[in-house]
Amino acid sequence: DLVTPLSSTFDIPVALENDANAAALGEALFGAGQSCSSVYYVTVSTGIGGGYVYEKKLIRGAHGYAGEIGNTIIDASGPVHPVLNVGSLEGLASGTALQSRALEKRATSIERLLEDPQERTRFINHLATGLANIIHTIDPDVIVIGGGVTGSADLYWEELLKAVSGLVYPSLRSSIDIRLATLKGHAGVIGAASLG
Repeated sequence: DLVTPLSSTFDIPVALENDANAAALGEALFGAGQSCSSVYYVTVSTGIGGGYVYEKKLIRGAHGYAGEIGNTIIDASGPVHPVLNVGSLEGLASGTALQSRALEKRATSIERLLEDPQERTRFINHLATGLANIIHTIDPDVIVIGGGVTGSADLYWEELLKAVSGLVYPSLRSSIDIRLATLKGHAGVIGAASLG
């Protein structure tokens, strides 16, 4: 329990929140999703996390795990992860997974790895599957994507959008809205400061 001792020591309100949830709130209130009522945020960074904000309120779920897209299974024959499901989205498409793949393929960086058309397609297919699953489950107004791997978005963004479109119901394709985060590395701090 961090909240009680901090609150009583400093005599100020204290809140504790998951970093992806805080970033989701930041992007929904002040970033790429501020004009929408249903915002799903995905961070593609060291891991893959997510958060869902509906009508400007963070949705935590019954046990605080709502939005945890990283543990969803994308390929049941995929790699084993020390904590998450075999073939999880995080195990296949996170920055850590890409870095491991880069080492395996003798690429000097994630950017170099994604310059390889086969490797780029592999990454896009995994991430697009995760995003299509969100769309079919939540049907948000917008999906906002942030995190360190978006620093290389110019290498894969348009292909990613096409891949997601190909995986969702045809009737949804014209309404899909996937955007890059605008608050960059500040989304979590801004969202945390907005916790009520």
